[in-house]
Amino acid sequence: MKRLHQLFSVPLYETQFPVNSSILEFVKSQEYVRYAYSYMSEGNVLACDEMKEVRDFITSQVEHYFYNICGMDYDVKPELTSSWANIHIQNDWTLRHSHPNSIISGVWYLSTSEETGSLLIHREDGLFGNQIDFNRRENNYLNSEPVYLRPNVGTLYLFPSTLKHSVDANLDTNERISLAFNYMMRGVVNSYNVKMKL
Repeated sequence: MKRLHQLFSVPLYETQFPVNSSILEFVKSQEYVRYAYSYMSEGNVLACDEMKEVRDFITSQVEHYFYNICGMDYDVKPELTSSWANIHIQNDWTLRHSHPNSIISGVWYLSTSEETGSLLIHREDGLFGNQIDFNRRENNYLNSEPVYLRPNVGTLYLFPSTLKHSVDANLDTNERISLAFNYMMRGVVNSYNVKMKL
């Protein structure tokens, strides 16, 4: 019997949470700083009282992702550690990066269109390492670099904080608005007879 074993996959979870006008206006009203290719808000946006419903939903999805999808034990609990809004005007984009000092990261899209760009997921190494970049007869999830995800308004992605990702250019005259966040796990990990408090 022939069988393909896809080993050590990276779980990227996608769900939806509707965006209402009051949340959108609140996020847009934050103080923003212009960096090289985008605007980023200051402060922990999700920690604001106005964002409680969104925060509670995202936290519930982080719990579902960690416990039910990834199969981890209940001896640790997720804690929101940081969050910020991003506004990309026309031609803005985000460099390839990961999120340090956290376990689970994610992004929720509040304003998008067909032309506002994709979330790009990058692999650490090529399928056969980084030595030779073979031509592809067809792209698939085994050989692709990067993988393009096209979010809609309300799309929420969760992924391990180590996952490298970027955002391609917003080609629309409309703004692309997203909310990024990080969670750390809190509790006691007891692995291989070594206890560690997180």
